[in-house]
Formats: sequence, structure tokens, C-alpha cells
Amino acid sequence: ADDEYDSCDLYLEANTQYFIKITLGGRFDTSDYTLSVSEIPCDAGIDKDSAAELAFGVRYTAALNSALSDWFVFNVPENGKYTVTVHNIDVGCTINFSATKGNASLCSGWAKNEDSGVRTFNAEAGDSVYLEIESNGSEANGTYIIEIGIE
Repeated sequence: ADDEYDSCDLYLEANTQYFIKITLGGRFDTSDYTLSVSEIPCDAGIDKDSAAELAFGVRYTAALNSALSDWFVFNVPENGKYTVTVHNIDVGCTINFSATKGNASLCSGWAKNEDSGVRTFNAEAGDSVYLEIESNGSEANGTYIIEIGIE
């Protein structure tokens, strides 16, 4: 940290979200403060507004936290039938996933222990499709791979 300018360098990892908290030193003291940085245990978006963008044919690996949903979004390039595949690469965790456009459900499914779930749906060019990935259980954390394809 640089005392003169009250600055410091932070080294952050790609595809990881962080929570930054600044706390003033005392009830009436505005000169002293502490800064804490903690990793949010989820490397996709934590809600629809912060959804991580997916590219077609790219396998995206993420670590699931049972307390949070992971959110992804992709923009449909052309009319057609699409697939969403979730590969659950852990044991003891069932992962639920669902795709929506606006308020309309396009598909939903699950992937159990070391298994894959695949669902298809139709979409039109220009649609933004959101994918929510969540744990089916309060203590079920796991790692998964998600992939979007065109049939």
C-alpha cells in the first residue's frame, strides 16, 4: 500500500468475481479505513445482470457453490435448434440447469454424479438466452463443464 495516496495493487484471477469492502476506522473517524477483498465462490455470474457470456462450442468450466446460482448468457446468431450440455464432473452432487428467454422457459434438466445432461430448444436470431445452473442440495458443491451447440 502507498500511504501517501492510500492505494494498493490487487492481483485478481480471470473468470472469478470478488467482493470488495471498505470499512471506516471508527464511528466518527473518517480518516482511517480498512479494505478487505474476498472471492465470491462462483466463477460465473451471480445473477442475471452479471451473467457470464458463453461462446458456441467453447467448454466453460465452473465451480458450483450450493448457496448461489451460476448465470450464463449467449446471443443466438441464427434461427435453429440449440443444445445445452452440462457435464457434472464430481460425485455427490446433482446439478440442475434451465434456459430461459425473457420470462419464457426454453428447457430444463439435470446432471447427476459424473454424468451429463443434454437438452435442446428452438431459438431465433437475436434472442438472448440465459442459463441458470444450481445445486440440487444445500451442501452439494461441485465442478461442471457447460457447452452450447447448434444442431
